[in-house]
Amino acid sequence: MNNKLSGTAIVALFLFGSVSAQSILSVEYPGGLPLAHSTGTSLGMEGAGTGVQNDYFGMSDNIANIGATTRAVFSGVASLNLVQISDKGSNDFLYSALPRLLSFEVPVPTLGTFGFSFDQRSSTDFSQTSITGASDTSRLASVGGIKAWQLGWGHAISRLMFVGLSYERLVYSSYTLNRFSSNDPTGGFPLVDTSKYSAGANAMRAGILIPVRKFVFGLNGELVFNGPPGTAKFSQTGIVDSVDSIFQNNASRGFVLRLPSSFSVGVSYIPSPKWLLAASSDMTFWSQYSYELPNNIDSTSSYTVHNTISVAAGAQFIPAPTMLMPQYWQIMQYRAGIRYSQLPDGTSSESAFTLGLGIPLLHGGGLLDLDAEFGRRSDSHFSGYQENFVQFSVGLDGGRQWSQNTGVHY
Repeated sequence: MNNKLSGTAIVALFLFGSVSAQSILSVEYPGGLPLAHSTGTSLGMEGAGTGVQNDYFGMSDNIANIGATTRAVFSGVASLNLVQISDKGSNDFLYSALPRLLSFEVPVPTLGTFGFSFDQRSSTDFSQTSITGASDTSRLASVGGIKAWQLGWGHAISRLMFVGLSYERLVYSSYTLNRFSSNDPTGGFPLVDTSKYSAGANAMRAGILIPVRKFVFGLNGELVFNGPPGTAKFSQTGIVDSVDSIFQNNASRGFVLRLPSSFSVGVSYIPSPKWLLAASSDMTFWSQYSYELPNNIDSTSSYTVHNTISVAAGAQFIPAPTMLMPQYWQIMQYRAGIRYSQLPDGTSSESAFTLGLGIPLLHGGGLLDLDAEFGRRSDSHFSGYQENFVQFSVGLDGGRQWSQNTGVHY
């Protein structure tokens, strides 16, 4: 089936049914809708953390950041997403909630800092049920996306720069269910069609942070090593259950799936202890991506994708970070950011801005991040169609010095 035509049909189904989803347009993107995988502190600045040296920014934006980490730090993020679909005067609302990130960094004297993280890179989660006739119902549901497991290491080089390196395991999985049921006694029957996809790839990330007076410059790259063709798995099951017979068809094949590498650059500027300004840009090389099922299963399943660029800028303000006896609101972190991102099908994009708040906990040893992102997603292939979204994120950061050099030698 042509992907654009299938997308149009799914949009029509969603607008006349009961739905929950991250984005309907995600069915047009390989692997689902790309998601930011920053910590809550960075999300409050729209993920503009590639050039930021701050342990609460974690190793998600730039793996080199853990090279500057001198205490044990953990971060976690979860989000709630609300989407308004508008299509030529028709409107509907979608929702979804999911965990986004969990990471730990632990310094080991003389050896550097080691980190571990899990994060959600993309999402295809949606569910739709519609009434297609007096007694007919249909359901379309999909669950999946790309997840990343990461093991990293970072170290400071004479305080002139910080470097980081990590191994990643990328896991793609997707389960799609199509079900049609009819209560028509003259010949109606339930039809169930399920498709399962699974694949994995290894990747390496490398990054560097270079402080220069009040500036910090950052570079971070991710190189994906895809497996040979056929290592990804696809299976399909079709069941037709009528009064007289049950027909079941199963197909299981290996297929080609190659995930893209990426590269990002960033800079931050701290004019005073009150302010942090940051900007970053990243490119994902979707031209490396390929997805192709065997011809005897689906001869038109390949995607046409394009390299994408995302740019973001953000600011953080703390009213009185050095005051000895500040009021509580004076040590809270106030953040804002803007972002523009191309999406991999080459015809869609999203723009967004974020307002964030960092609430200090545990006498400076923790931070509660509350972020609200407002944005719009559109696709030039669907005239009059757009998605307006709001994403509420809650992040929790904590840090403690596990060991300290007393300066005493024996």
